[in-house]
Amino acid sequence: MKTLIYCDTEAMLDGFRHGHSLNADRSAAYTQSVDTRGYWLLIECDGEGDNHTYELSESGLVHTDTGVEN
Repeated sequence: MKTLIYCDTEAMLDGFRHGHSLNADRSAAYTQSVDTRGYWLLIECDGEGDNHTYELSESGLVHTDTGVEN
């Protein structure tokens, strides 16, 4: 399963990544970078499920439809 998270600030995304890694399956792999849409974090794990994309803000995570979720 792949989860892609976009955020406006690198610090907030770093915090999310750290918190997620404390509670995540040990098989999770993280890739982080920046592009024209903002900072992003890709989380890949062996778990079953659909791929999802989210926007992270101070209000929390909001699912976004990118057309690659399935």
